[in-house]
Amino acid sequence: MIRLKIRFIYLVIYLAAAFCSCGPRNLQIDYFPVDEVLNGSQVKLRNGYIVNLLGVSDGPEAKDYLDKNVLNKKIRFAFDSHSPFYKLFKNAKSKSIYAYAIMEDGVCINSVLAP
Repeated sequence: MIRLKIRFIYLVIYLAAAFCSCGPRNLQIDYFPVDEVLNGSQVKLRNGYIVNLLGVSDGPEAKDYLDKNVLNKKIRFAFDSHSPFYKLFKNAKSKSIYAYAIMEDGVCINSVLAP
C-alpha cells in the first residue's frame, strides 16, 4: 500500500512538471515582414510567400489600406485548425498561404477589410 502511494506521488509530481513547462508563456509567435502589396487581398512576404487574406475582396480601398498600414510592417497568421489551409501552411510546399493576418499591435487585417 505504501509503494502504491509513493508511485502515485511520483506520478503527480511528474504530471505537474510536464504541465508547467508547456504553457502559453513558452509559445513563440513569429511575425513576418511584408515586402510588397500585390492587390487588395494579397501581400508578399520578404521570404517569398504570398498571403491571401481570407474574407477580403480585392479593391482600391483595400489596396490603399494595405499600402498605408501593412507594407514594410510585420504580420503573423491565424488559421482555423479544421481548414485545409492549416495543413497547407504546416507542410509549406506551396508558396501561397490562405490565412487571417494579424499585425503586431493586434489588429486583424481581415476584420478591417471584410465587406
